[in-house]
Amino acid sequence: MKKVKFFIYMIVVCLCLNGCSKTPEYTGKTDIEKARSLHTGLESAKLTMTDNISGEIIQEIEYLFAGEVMTYMYMGKDGGKTYYEYNNGTELDFITLPDEKEWSFAAKGSDGYYTYSKLSRHYFADGDQLFAVYPTAISDAVLTEGEDGSKTYAYMYNAEALKDYEAFEGMGDIAIFTMTYNLDSDGYCTRFTNDYTMDDINYSYTVEISEMNGIEKIERTEVLL
Repeated sequence: MKKVKFFIYMIVVCLCLNGCSKTPEYTGKTDIEKARSLHTGLESAKLTMTDNISGEIIQEIEYLFAGEVMTYMYMGKDGGKTYYEYNNGTELDFITLPDEKEWSFAAKGSDGYYTYSKLSRHYFADGDQLFAVYPTAISDAVLTEGEDGSKTYAYMYNAEALKDYEAFEGMGDIAIFTMTYNLDSDGYCTRFTNDYTMDDINYSYTVEISEMNGIEKIERTEVLL
């Protein structure tokens, strides 16, 4: 079985930081870096990505670390197809609907089996990948503070300056690019939204983060075949 690549819709989800150890200062840097660390430290969580234009949930994952190994149930949609993947730490189950009529399996140690761990993280369990910021391209930053101690950071980017980042090489013509992060009073990111215009098409995606450290077991989703 060839490893199936997870569907990725929102540009920022799959764009890592540039790897520089001395990140330039920007508004909210301390809070964003704390949110990254807190998210990476989670033992379990549920993340739901919604296409704000269509209103459709296009990615969802529940995960729980069993020691160092990540167990998870994932769903992703693309081009009229829905992909499901379940890993309990000893077996990998996967199916693509409507093309396939039964689940495929790969046992731990067999050809085709893979998983994620605290050392080799899925991007949804990695705060550094999930909460990407491109400091030298920020054109404006707005902080809104709630009475409950929550904070919302909105970053507007200079599209031309984003081209200086390797992650944006080969992308289409980006005219508008904004990121909004919602942090709770403890510093955890509970929601973030990416809005952008590329090649004259508008895109908007939101990721909700819930059930942080509240999941006790990962079950395989039953799907209609």
